[in-house]
Amino acid sequence: MLYSDRCTITKAETSEDPVTHRSSHEDATVCSDYPCRLSFSSVQSTNNSGNAAKIVQEAKLFIAPEISVPAGSRIVVIRDGRESKWKCSGLPAQYSTHQEIALEPEKTYA
Repeated sequence: MLYSDRCTITKAETSEDPVTHRSSHEDATVCSDYPCRLSFSSVQSTNNSGNAAKIVQEAKLFIAPEISVPAGSRIVVIRDGRESKWKCSGLPAQYSTHQEIALEPEKTYA
């Protein structure tokens, strides 16, 4: 009921050509248009400590426990028709009713 957002999660996969034995990296979809909830624990202005302004924002994704989200996944969240792109910073915190995934913005510089 609280999952008002939708997300698409992709992970990097390595495959090997059986003839040439060369490895290639491709994105594999974990789930598409799946219900979720994006939550912000702090909203801060940019950190302008150097030449480029760095975006500082802490966000968590709440999603059903049956979805397996590996560390390092790329996540696109749709909220109110607006798309935001994130990367998963680590392993999800698993609970019986949900899981919480710490996110970082895909673009970290303004």
